[in-house]
Amino acid sequence: MTAFTLTSPDIPAGGSIAQVFEFDSFGCSGKNQSPVLRWSGAPVGTKSFAVHVY
Repeated sequence: MTAFTLTSPDIPAGGSIAQVFEFDSFGCSGKNQSPVLRWSGAPVGTKSFAVHVY
């Protein structure tokens, strides 16, 4: 079985997201931009993904 992986050229491994990707409210001053996400190895039949960033 292939392992599921999620990567992003916009987020360094083990690093933090850049301010441009932060929400622009609730005390944050980001630009509400979405980082590029790339995934591979999803199980057959997968129809969608949910990504939560805290």
